[in-house]
Amino acid sequence: MKKRLLLSLAVAMLMVFAFAPAVYAFEDNNDTPETATPIALDQKVDGVTELALDTSGSADSYDMDYYVVKLDKKMWVNFKVSPAYDGMNVKITDLSGTKEYDDKSALSEDYSYVAKLSAGDYLIAIRATWPNRSGSYKLEVSSTDIKLTGTVYPITVNPNLKFTKAELTWDKMADADGYIVYQYDKKSKKYKMLKDTKKTSVTVKTPAVETTYKYKVAAYINLGDGKKAVGPKSEVKQVSTMPKKVGKPTIIGISYGKTIQVKGYDARIFVLKWKKVKGATGYYVYGKSDTQDWKILDTVDANKAYLYGGIGFKYKLQVVPYRRKNGLVTTGTPSKIFTTPTIK
Repeated sequence: MKKRLLLSLAVAMLMVFAFAPAVYAFEDNNDTPETATPIALDQKVDGVTELALDTSGSADSYDMDYYVVKLDKKMWVNFKVSPAYDGMNVKITDLSGTKEYDDKSALSEDYSYVAKLSAGDYLIAIRATWPNRSGSYKLEVSSTDIKLTGTVYPITVNPNLKFTKAELTWDKMADADGYIVYQYDKKSKKYKMLKDTKKTSVTVKTPAVETTYKYKVAAYINLGDGKKAVGPKSEVKQVSTMPKKVGKPTIIGISYGKTIQVKGYDARIFVLKWKKVKGATGYYVYGKSDTQDWKILDTVDANKAYLYGGIGFKYKLQVVPYRRKNGLVTTGTPSKIFTTPTIK
């Protein structure tokens, strides 16, 4: 009896959608089919079209109510039945019945189910039991366009040693279908889309030397028909490339100054000079003696360094230029090794 009844209901629904200008709600009380009542196709709830709607109940029986909800685009949908009672069963499927979204028994609290659904028609079947008393329930359907409210962060950067590319990585966002990587464009002074990816990392090219690249990432959800709901962009992450290399300095020579005492022995101050190197922002001055290995004696901005050496000794000196930009340093070509005369 029940199988024949359900089959008749299903066939009747398909015939209604195929041939009738109006849409119907079907009700089954005490296993007895009742006359279908036409309902106008004009109700909208937050963008959801309710094709059929019936919310009646009866005493000492059960209602089998069917509702068809049509979505014209992908969106978040909240189905709420109130009040709910023990024994009430709510089932949500697509109209073809090929995919089931929710099928559960409601308890004494309100039933609420939130789903991210694609455009299409969905069937809500509610079996409501009213033990020894009359009752009624209300079905509420509400929705909003899908919007991402969170942020994608933090972004980390792993540049390679040559700084010709960098890997951006970020945290995964729940429900996101993909991510858009934006790069700042100096000409337009805006962030432009660089890459669309489903991964949480991307390798970007950074070919220009001595340049700072700026990136942002935003998560999105596909809405269908090529449309996306894009969330807010992340914080800015910068990637700086190495400065240009600089040339080779030429040591001019030394000039002596006064004699001083250093740790109990006589030493003489001298000034080491070299030609300026174009593009250099500073210089490392290296030195060694017969008893000590190479080490940095001084770091200077100008093209000279004030040093001292023990009288009776001679030293080897070398100058290495460097260029600093965006917190990164590139060293140039070292000068030829300069050997001082024996200091007198």
